[in-house]
Amino acid sequence: MTKDELEILISDKPSDVKSRGVILFNAVNATQLTYNADRSVANLRNMDAARESLDKFVAELGGGVSGDTFYNLAAVLQYLQQSGYKIKKSNLYQHRKDGKIIPESNGTFNRRVVDKYARTFLKQIATGKRVTEASDDMQRDILEQTKKLNEIKIKREERRNAVEEKKYLPAKDVLDAVFTAARHTRDAIMTVPERISALLAGESDENKVREILTNELRHALEKLDKPEAIIER
Repeated sequence: MTKDELEILISDKPSDVKSRGVILFNAVNATQLTYNADRSVANLRNMDAARESLDKFVAELGGGVSGDTFYNLAAVLQYLQQSGYKIKKSNLYQHRKDGKIIPESNGTFNRRVVDKYARTFLKQIATGKRVTEASDDMQRDILEQTKKLNEIKIKREERRNAVEEKKYLPAKDVLDAVFTAARHTRDAIMTVPERISALLAGESDENKVREILTNELRHALEKLDKPEAIIER
C-alpha cells in the first residue's frame, strides 16, 4: 500500500487510528531499509512482521481489496472469515507457503482463486464441513431419495400389473363375495328345521336322527367349498 492510498483510507478516521496507521506504515519502510542494508534472517522476519501488521490494520478498515482483487493476505483472511469459513492467520500464511493459495505475479490475490481455495481446503463454521463435503452429502441424499422414489414407482407398477393380470382382486369385490357366501349359507341352514322337522318327529332312533341332521347340515355347508357357485355377479 502506498502512502497516498493509506492517507485516503484513514482520512475520515479518529486521530488515534490515523496515528496508528502512520506508525505502521513508517515501520514497514524502516524495516525494509534495514533489511536492504543487512539481509539477515532476523531483519527479514522483522520486515515481514511489520508488513503483516500494516496489512491487518488496512484490512480492518476495509482496505486491501478493490473489486475482485485482494492486495494482501490480511484482506483475504478478513474476507474468508466474514464469509463463514474456519481459518486462522497462521493457517492462511502456511497455506500460501504450501501453494494451496497462489498470488498473482504482482502479489495480489484474485477473488476467484480465493473462493476456489476456500471451497477446496476450508470448512464452514456452521456445518464444520468443507463446501465440497457438504455438496457430496447433498448429492448422496438426492441419490438416496431418488432410489427410494424409484422403488416406490416399481412396486406401484408391479401392483398395477398384478391387478390387470387378475392376480389381485379389489377389496370390495372380495368382501362382497364373502358376504354373499355367508348369506347363502345362513339361508340354507335356516331352512333345515322346516324341511326335516316332520321327518325327525317320526323317528325314534337316535342314530337315525343324527344321520339326518348331519346330512342336511353337510348339504347346506357344501357350497362353501365352491363359492363361485353362489357369488352373485
